[in-house]
Amino acid sequence: MSWRAITEDDIRAALTAPEDEAYRGQLLSAGQTDPLEQIIAQVTLQVRNSIRSCPKNRLHATTTFLPEGAIFYAVAIIRYRLLSRFAIGEQDQPGDARSAEYREALRWLEMVRSCKEVIEDPDGDGTEVPSKGQMEQITPTRRRADREGLKGL
Repeated sequence: MSWRAITEDDIRAALTAPEDEAYRGQLLSAGQTDPLEQIIAQVTLQVRNSIRSCPKNRLHATTTFLPEGAIFYAVAIIRYRLLSRFAIGEQDQPGDARSAEYREALRWLEMVRSCKEVIEDPDGDGTEVPSKGQMEQITPTRRRADREGLKGL
């Protein structure tokens, strides 16, 4: 599976024309800074932390990279947060379809955290890092036969 960073084009492709116009018109007017970069970084970290939560998973060494299969869910979360930023009243809230996709993305993240969703390792080009340090715990075995127990044999 290929890993890559989420781009602005990924988000724009997920927005409808009216959503994109509202985003550009309301959020980027009056000299406001574009929140998209920050939202992408936050959601990327959220997804990587979910992947890291399962000891079976490995992360790509590049901190902005996500597996291709996770990008759909990350974009759904980003889109929902972006649309929620300029929602002023109840009528401006993201629609039912967007809310359902957002909830589905959160359920997917929970499945990843609980190791129910398989995340493929990054491409084997030496750039992968273990998600968590793992140690094998070795417990000493207790001797069953000792000097006292063998008296009389």
